[in-house]
Amino acid sequence: MLGENGAGKSTLMNMLYGLLTPDEGQLFWKDQPVSIRSPRRAISMGIGMVHQHFMHVPQLTVLENIVLGQESGLFGDLPSAERRLFQIASDFCQPIDPRALVGSLSVGEQQRVEIYKALYRHAELLILDEATAMLTPREAEQLFEICRTLVARGKSVIFITHKLDEVISLSNRVTVLRHGRNVSTFRTDGTSPNELARLMVGREIPTKITKSIRRPGPAVLEITNLDVSGHRTNIIQHLSLSVHAGEIVGIAGVDGNGQTELVEAICGLRRITRGAILFNGEDIANFRPAAILKKGLACLPADRHSAAVVESFSLEQNALLGFSHTPPFAAHGFIDSAAVLNFAQEIIAQYGVKADSPATSMRNLSGGHQQRFVFGRTLRHDPRLLIAVQPTRGLDIVSSDFVRRELVELRDAGKGVLLVSMDLDEVLVLSDRVEVIHRGQIIGSANEHSSREEIGLMMAGVRPGAPPRLEL
Repeated sequence: MLGENGAGKSTLMNMLYGLLTPDEGQLFWKDQPVSIRSPRRAISMGIGMVHQHFMHVPQLTVLENIVLGQESGLFGDLPSAERRLFQIASDFCQPIDPRALVGSLSVGEQQRVEIYKALYRHAELLILDEATAMLTPREAEQLFEICRTLVARGKSVIFITHKLDEVISLSNRVTVLRHGRNVSTFRTDGTSPNELARLMVGREIPTKITKSIRRPGPAVLEITNLDVSGHRTNIIQHLSLSVHAGEIVGIAGVDGNGQTELVEAICGLRRITRGAILFNGEDIANFRPAAILKKGLACLPADRHSAAVVESFSLEQNALLGFSHTPPFAAHGFIDSAAVLNFAQEIIAQYGVKADSPATSMRNLSGGHQQRFVFGRTLRHDPRLLIAVQPTRGLDIVSSDFVRRELVELRDAGKGVLLVSMDLDEVLVLSDRVEVIHRGQIIGSANEHSSREEIGLMMAGVRPGAPPRLEL
């Protein structure tokens, strides 16, 4: 199932899973008309759903999450449940530790828990909502293997995605939604990404982003000999990096090689143990986040839900986050409601946020339009340096194009941009310079003349000029 952010994909699936009730029309399950008014009813029929934002309890173990709500007593017969979970995992050759706390697992493993939970409940139809939005390429391929195995065993999968290549490589048929309507349903054999994109938005989408000639100014960010501790000693080691005004510097690397810790250290969310972080010549290492934000260093975080918005707040309230004590929003200890409302309205209008009004709750926006709002709020404060972490993750082709062009405009306006993305194509298209990180160190640089093979070797830990190692 394909469509822009806000096209109605998740709303439709929530109706199939009993989270929402249709106003009119009829649902059929196995050729019989049905009414699905709760997830419990959907589960009993054999419908399972894995939401984009997982529905688990991080403080419980994998096994406890699997059986939660399904067994009598507190957790029921856990030994029997563990044996069944082991069998399910074995069927896909992708084991998981049943005693591990879910909160300690990687995103891909957490998603696997959700899938196994649905299969534990005898799901015959599995709905996957934006299933690859937060996954690394390897985790995405593991997910595809699970989907193909399910289909081979006679089960059905509805796969919601924004990624056109995934639709073509994985699905048998595709339904395209636009503004809540079914535009077309057809077999994916012989279709193309351009055709799918045109059906999604009703027009041709420009595929190439052009940049003016790079004219870097003075350094806005200079990091020297940085050490940062993580779960293990010094996950960032002797790292040096610079970003100049008027350039986009990309960080390429396999997820988990220190990107998160580096960004947190720059933004004041993690203490450094050694080194310097100069912003416009001032060492801001270990400054409080509010002080760093006030100086003109802004961050677009990878996970907007935990670090950028409060979903229960309105757009107007979210517009104020981070600046509730600064003009023009506050004076003499009071909030200027009119200024906040005007600011929220400007973000909605300028960045094409699909919302009825600034009073709309943030949770009522699709993921793409939440990202547009966060992006707009960040840029409206005119930062001198923007750290953009996975800025297009989970966005449709239109929103992704919008965000990427805004980053280029920011660079052309003389601002500095540090781009951290697991999408190598995105890094190569947008960046003026690419720094490759591996195990907390910058081990090489790349430019427009570097091949993907050279960058791939560096991402695997091979320094430039060094012969690749053969591991047996």
